[in-house]
Amino acid sequence: MVDSDNPNPPRILLFEWNGIVGENNYGRDNGDGTFNPTYQSKMELPDDTQWNPYSMVVEDIDKDGKYELILGIRSGDRGRESFLLL
Repeated sequence: MVDSDNPNPPRILLFEWNGIVGENNYGRDNGDGTFNPTYQSKMELPDDTQWNPYSMVVEDIDKDGKYELILGIRSGDRGRESFLLL
């Protein structure tokens, strides 16, 4: 959330699974039962920008054999929505 204490927080937080069936380890293990994201990004936005991802899909949208990350984003009020392809 953008506020005066944190005018540019990370917008995207990804927690990668360690791949071990039966373990519930996502992200970077802090060794105390908590985890940090594997990846986070502020998406190079200026401070105090309202930019809120609300959905995320991984799909080969262009059928090139590579998966893309597709984000639905609300910026400002509800009337301004866009999509981002990574």
